[in-house]
Amino acid sequence: MRQKFSNEGHVKQYIKEVCKLRGAWYVMPVMRAGMGRQGIPDFIICYRGVFLAIETKFGRNKPTAHQRRELGEIAKAGGVAQVINEQNREMLAKWFDKIDGEKTCGA
Repeated sequence: MRQKFSNEGHVKQYIKEVCKLRGAWYVMPVMRAGMGRQGIPDFIICYRGVFLAIETKFGRNKPTAHQRRELGEIAKAGGVAQVINEQNREMLAKWFDKIDGEKTCGA
């Protein structure tokens, strides 16, 4: 998997690779001018029945107010919602591991 991260595109590529390796379904919503809703996360993922939403950032970039609102609403509805950047990128694999553990132990 990609080891060198120098922009947000590299973070997105890493997330795609992790999803593909784990067999997770994902979509990257494309927003068109005047269509859709502001702040929708970069990735909508379903893994073993669990809804995950990821906003990707790089460096010191932070989510916008709209992005924070959407992530909060997703979390409030019971989904997993998080900002992932080059420094905490391992979080996605850890979520998948946690979901795998819960599904095998409790299902």
